Amino acid sequence: MSSNQTTFAVTGNRFIRRKEAAARLGISLATLDRWAAIGRVCKPSHIGPRASGWPESYLDALIADSLNTNTHN
Repeated sequence: MSSNQTTFAVTGNRFIRRKEAAARLGISLATLDRWAAIGRVCKPSHIGPRASGWPESYLDALIADSLNTNTHN
């Protein structure tokens, strides 16, 4: 497994690296970086000396919240 595909688990919660996080959110890497810089999403957690990512549950919650706020009545 190459380093850009490595995932880590903490108490059963997988960490999602930058590229996969952007893909799940349907945005570009630049947009993900910008959102983290302005606080629209939290900054990624450092999970190694050269690795960072977001807990999968955090990204799932962002997606669910986005779906809930974008629904039409």
